[in-house]
Amino acid sequence: MEASQNIVKWQAPSNIALIKYWGKKADQLPLNPSLSFTLKKSHTITSVEIVGSSKLESDRTDFYFENNPTLNDSFGLKFDKFIKKHFNFPKLKILSYNSFPHSTGIASSASSFAALSLCLVDLQKNRDIATLLHDASNFARLGSGSASRSLFGPLVAWGKNERIVNSSDTHAIKVPEGLIHETFNGFKDAILVVDSNAKKLSSTSGHAAFNQHPFKEARVKQANSNFNLILDALKKGDTKLFFQVVEDEALTLHSLIMTSDHNPILLNPNSLVLIQKIQDLRNKTGLSFGYTLDAGPNIHLLYAKADEFKLFELIENELKPFCENGTVIYDEVGMGPLKLL
Repeated sequence: MEASQNIVKWQAPSNIALIKYWGKKADQLPLNPSLSFTLKKSHTITSVEIVGSSKLESDRTDFYFENNPTLNDSFGLKFDKFIKKHFNFPKLKILSYNSFPHSTGIASSASSFAALSLCLVDLQKNRDIATLLHDASNFARLGSGSASRSLFGPLVAWGKNERIVNSSDTHAIKVPEGLIHETFNGFKDAILVVDSNAKKLSSTSGHAAFNQHPFKEARVKQANSNFNLILDALKKGDTKLFFQVVEDEALTLHSLIMTSDHNPILLNPNSLVLIQKIQDLRNKTGLSFGYTLDAGPNIHLLYAKADEFKLFELIENELKPFCENGTVIYDEVGMGPLKLL
């Protein structure tokens, strides 16, 4: 396709799943619907520039992560493969930057593939913003399933559900504001970094192992049930039910990983200490907050904007000592991507 311009730049956020996507069908389609909060401060900025005049199969995309062509070369190769499979561009130059450090419990593949897909779709031809986001979500899914959800905010659904109009397995959509109680506006996410090392399990390996899991059918049924329960909680402003479902999803994910063949245990001792302390502090203070985890050891502590200062004190005094080098990343729910150029 002919490009309307030679360079574009987009900022795309990461997201944290509340209802987990785990297990997929052909063509990167989910076995169950997932739901996520879009993050605000944790994002990837990517620019894509057409630097060639014709397409040559031997041309490799020049990928620079934070001005370094070799720091994340494996990801560059993944980008190059993705572009050649799904797009038809001449040689490209890609510059990418993260607002957050790697391997800290924030999904960099989600924000990276979302930002990349926005740039590539934007370069193809002029689209209205709704069509651009729809198409970019579809392409982002092919690079990283959870990336499809980083095209919208603040609450995003990916996968078919009868209660979300126009929900789809091929792309994510914004959950209508009418389904979300004001209690959840401006929700906060404090990421408690237990271990900053690269995760021990790739998403591809994890999903592949789950396809042979003896609890696969039961999990799909549970995920659909939890999806509807959390929609009830969001509509009513029921934070107790909300955190009950979110924590159930987090622990189920790790249980499935631990009981899959040859998969490592991803939780660290301090992950368990923090989970126990969060439960104890919740019972002691009567405040409404809870946790979730992705497929790694780091904890996302979710809480309402109204409790921000009380939770900051608890985090700094009670939870931070159990984080690696005292690392806590304070984030919040955001509204989605932003075009920069």
